[in-house]
Amino acid sequence: MTIWRKRLAGLTVGWVLMSVTVDAWAQDFGMVLFNDSMALSQNYVAQAALASVANANAESVATSGKGKARLDFSNDQTISREVREDFRHQLIAAQPDATDRIERALSQDWLAGYRNEIARPNELDPNNLADALTAYVIASWAAVNFVDQLSAEGIAAVRQQMRDALSRSPEVAAMSAADRQSMGEMLIYNTVLVMANRTEIFITGNRELQRAMAEHYRAQFEALGIDMASLSLTRTGFTRKRP
Repeated sequence: MTIWRKRLAGLTVGWVLMSVTVDAWAQDFGMVLFNDSMALSQNYVAQAALASVANANAESVATSGKGKARLDFSNDQTISREVREDFRHQLIAAQPDATDRIERALSQDWLAGYRNEIARPNELDPNNLADALTAYVIASWAAVNFVDQLSAEGIAAVRQQMRDALSRSPEVAAMSAADRQSMGEMLIYNTVLVMANRTEIFITGNRELQRAMAEHYRAQFEALGIDMASLSLTRTGFTRKRP
């Protein structure tokens, strides 16, 4: 049993199919250790990949053929170390008093945890930029809406919509392999952070922290013009909640 399973093995935390189980270090994070992943990635990527959200009035989002942009990224260890260090600096800058806790948390292999406990069980490619953004968007949506269970169909629908949108983006097509890896891994780190915070809430039962988390991610997406609280996740992707 890996360190990702020991703490909450057998329990439903976060998503039914999209859940991550983390060791005791998750308790050290607390809700103050948020990060603005969307702000860290270029807005053109965020906006393009959120096509399913922006068009949520429709029952489904039509696609118009395959795009040209590559979405895969490699596992260059030099780039991975740079991304991890950037993420570390962002967290420490946000809360310098938590430096020791952050260092302990980042001593774990977050990329392996994402790959084994989030991506693969949910049929997400751990080396695909659109899939990394899918995981982050759904994790954030679930946090905003206090959702604990999701269907495989909903995850798959958003994944395909993300892939379609990003593959047609000229800006993404112009990205280098290193850029794709850097952005993808930064989104992965932030997805694991969301799930670590959700684990903290599950362990402590602190509803005040849960509300603070929801507000943080609601405001982050609202800055992009996306009202996460107004959306439902269905088998066809994101749709507007009925009045």
